[in-house]
Amino acid sequence: MRITAKLLLSLLTMFIIWTVATEAAPNGRDPLRLAGDIDKFINQRLAEAKIPASSLADDAEFIRRATLDIIGQIPTADRVVAFLKDADPEKRRKLIDELLADSDYGEHFGSIWFHQMIKRDSDNRLLIAPNFETWLAERFNKNASWNKTVSEILTAEGSRDKNPATVFWLAHVGADREPEPNRVTATAMKFFLGIRLECCECHNHPFSTMKQTDFWGVAAFFGQVDAEGTRNMQVKAGAAPSIIENGVIKGKAKGKLAKNDRPAPSGAIVIPDTNGKTVKAKYLLGSEPPVAGKAQLRPTFAAWATSPTNPFFAKAAVNRWWAHFFGRGLVSPIDDMRPDAKPTHPQLLDALAKEFTDSGFDLKHLIRCICNSQTYQRSSLPRADNKKDEELYSHAAMRMMTADMLYESLEVALNHSPAGAKNAAAKNAKRMAGGPREQFRQFFHTEADDDASAMADYAHGIPQVLRLMNSAQMNDTTAVVGKLMKAESAPEKLVEALYLRILSRLPTPSETKRMTAYVKSEKDAARGYNDIMWVLLNSSEFMFNH
Repeated sequence: MRITAKLLLSLLTMFIIWTVATEAAPNGRDPLRLAGDIDKFINQRLAEAKIPASSLADDAEFIRRATLDIIGQIPTADRVVAFLKDADPEKRRKLIDELLADSDYGEHFGSIWFHQMIKRDSDNRLLIAPNFETWLAERFNKNASWNKTVSEILTAEGSRDKNPATVFWLAHVGADREPEPNRVTATAMKFFLGIRLECCECHNHPFSTMKQTDFWGVAAFFGQVDAEGTRNMQVKAGAAPSIIENGVIKGKAKGKLAKNDRPAPSGAIVIPDTNGKTVKAKYLLGSEPPVAGKAQLRPTFAAWATSPTNPFFAKAAVNRWWAHFFGRGLVSPIDDMRPDAKPTHPQLLDALAKEFTDSGFDLKHLIRCICNSQTYQRSSLPRADNKKDEELYSHAAMRMMTADMLYESLEVALNHSPAGAKNAAAKNAKRMAGGPREQFRQFFHTEADDDASAMADYAHGIPQVLRLMNSAQMNDTTAVVGKLMKAESAPEKLVEALYLRILSRLPTPSETKRMTAYVKSEKDAARGYNDIMWVLLNSSEFMFNH
């Protein structure tokens, strides 16, 4: 067979198309296949409920939503303009890949998980270090498998300075500066297995078959973990706190044993205030593994918790990530994934969990599957006949920006930090405890910062609104306006530039007319443009991810 130039060009074109179609699936799996399954299951439920779906979001709405969801900030004006001009039919898929390759992806999710899992209090405040947040960010950016990341957290040992994952354990110390099994159990079960098991800590669960012994059966795996160098004087003297698992069951839960309690035997734990009742280490709603006499119990628990056959692990992960992108989980609340919980789309939850497991717990692959679906790409504008739908995904949900999203987005819009120093390159300094960024996130903290499925029309109160409107840093728009005025003199173009910079879209004709008329009514044009920027920054459209 003679290979002509035309045939060679055709083969080359086919190879390029194949490469483009597969480059987003480094694990060899096709995210578009599951994206199609997502749409199939969602559309089937909508048809059954006789609820029509809204149309797809336009390009401006999509790039803003995807950029906020994946890297935690609004896109730059230049990136929006380039995306709107791009005629490539594959540009949305390519944008998703581009965002996942950005280092801000890892920083965004690292910050989310760090602040949700680690809560400062009077006992742990000197033990928590930001290196755990950095460690998480690196894991997300390297796309480390989720089961391995969770396992490394659950079995973390050694010095905090050498193994940042030990911060997870140091954050759960009590007044004696030792990790408390009950506190670790509550956090680990909630975030890694999707179950709020602390409801069983003091009594049997009031709404399920789970019992107090189920809680303490899990806690028994963590009963022999100790900390060193955690006393205030040791920390202040420069000692690096560390975590060890020494093979000795402490037999305590909330700091010390009750008066009539006795130390628990190996592989068991004493339930506080029960006159010495002990519970053997036991998998949740499962068996008792042979752990008596083992030097370390946590690896046994971690192997079970992150196993492909674990009934909770994969489903809890996909449900939590689904809630991040949609504002609610397929099971809601996301930490109520008891066996008797009822998903809105059980077949879809099973399909997502299977794909996540089969991919080797690949988070970026899961995100590609979700974001390439038409379900994710629907407009947030409801129709008259679907506006009451809040759980079937007929249209995108309006979600309040988290404090971190707001901080980063203000920095993009203002071209400087909205809180304190203007050195945007000082990433680590911004994230230090007590620094400007941390103070900002505490002030603008909302329920959505702790719960990906928390929905609110508007979560800020009067203090937050007043600060947005009146803060010197957040109203320092002169540099941006001055630069834009040097680059463009036409009022219509300047208004367009401000809309692209802040709202990630072009203004409508009526908006352009109204804004340009306002500028022309002002004696000082610069003041008029600064006023417009202030209005856009304080608009609900800017404050929401939609």
